Amino acid sequence: MTEEKDSDFSFLNDRVVKVAIITGIILRIYESFTEEVEPDEMHQWYLAISPDINSIFSDFVSNSGTPHPSASFILMWFWGALFGHSVIIMRIPSIIFGILTMIFCGLLAKDWFGDNAGRHAVIMTAVISDFIRISAQARMYSMMVFLVVLLIWLVNRRIANHDVKGRLNFAMIVIVSILLSQTHYFGTMAAFGAIFIGVLYRRSVLGHIVSDFYWIMIFLIS
Repeated sequence: MTEEKDSDFSFLNDRVVKVAIITGIILRIYESFTEEVEPDEMHQWYLAISPDINSIFSDFVSNSGTPHPSASFILMWFWGALFGHSVIIMRIPSIIFGILTMIFCGLLAKDWFGDNAGRHAVIMTAVISDFIRISAQARMYSMMVFLVVLLIWLVNRRIANHDVKGRLNFAMIVIVSILLSQTHYFGTMAAFGAIFIGVLYRRSVLGHIVSDFYWIMIFLIS
């Protein structure tokens, strides 16, 4: 892992990284305009235009509307209420999450393997078709992928910096873990994996199991 001084966002000023991110943005916008609306997107929109948020929760609890947790549907509900429900408008949040995924994949790879790996990670996430596709659909998958990458990046910074008592980092891990587990049920497994790594790290650094309580609580709250 690289040192903390090399782990900041100045990496994004690299010319290759900028070109890759701009390319990724263009590809995602183009895909969002050209890809046909899928039935699953229509289902997401159906829940997003519910008359109130309580309807979204009741559909999930009763399993009558969707088996998925409610975070992405609530986001879409607020987004649609503010900006409308056209195809392009409803796909914009996924495009934004896709752009953030490119950035944090690059930062994570840089922290682990150096600048060149970070550049390659940004380039790959910018142009690989699966990343582009989920970033152009009004569904929860782009949000889930971003939150997974963000959570791993946060846990990695905590470990790399030996920051076992950093409150801001810990609070962000708690919030992201909860959002991730409420975005898609697959996200719960990713949150559990990241928290498990955190528990092992805290035990190796602090040497007693009492400190594990705080990490375990993240998953239980989720």
